[in-house]
Amino acid sequence: MKTVINCLREFALMQEDKRPTYMLKSGKLLTKNTATFPAIPTDGATITTMGNSLLASLSAKDDSKEEMKSYTDILAKCISAMEANYDAVDLVAQGDGGIVALGCVNGTSTSTTSTGNPSTPENLKYVYVDDAGEIKLTEDADKLSYGMLVISSNDPKVTVVKCGNTQLKITAADGSFIFADVVTASKVIIQNQKEGDKINSSVVNFNPNGISPVASPKPVTIPQ
Repeated sequence: MKTVINCLREFALMQEDKRPTYMLKSGKLLTKNTATFPAIPTDGATITTMGNSLLASLSAKDDSKEEMKSYTDILAKCISAMEANYDAVDLVAQGDGGIVALGCVNGTSTSTTSTGNPSTPENLKYVYVDDAGEIKLTEDADKLSYGMLVISSNDPKVTVVKCGNTQLKITAADGSFIFADVVTASKVIIQNQKEGDKINSSVVNFNPNGISPVASPKPVTIPQ
């Protein structure tokens, strides 16, 4: 069975100070291999120009709200351009890893299964944004990760601990607690409950586009 190689769509999740260098490298590769990608949505020269603009804006983004807004706008355009280019390169390459490498920085095999849990989030930090009532939370990208689950509270006494391979225990200041189970399948074993307890669950489905409305089954008592 042929191994399918696609572009590794890492730009949007990349550490912010690495994005400009990534774009400059991608722009150089696209310029060198123009004949291979004649219909690329954003050509190599433009990607290089955008990378330089992103680099300049990155160094000034914390100077003022206006500079932060400018950086956010430029970054959004860069992400859009890179995503469109990923699509085009994949279409031209049709599973050929060598062609993917001519237009992008990295490739990934869809036939390779990631094993093991993701690593502990690294370089986790809050970043202020321009809109009131919002805060951005960022981390270094982990190639084994499918996404993040973020639990936020305005009470510093709330604790979150990992108590199972896919389960978190969230304890409130008054000692009450809830469990959050993170799964990528349609079934989950809810662990760490007591016999005779009545359990209430709320469920959402998720994918890279967002989450579904919340649904809840009828409460049930844990068997004796």
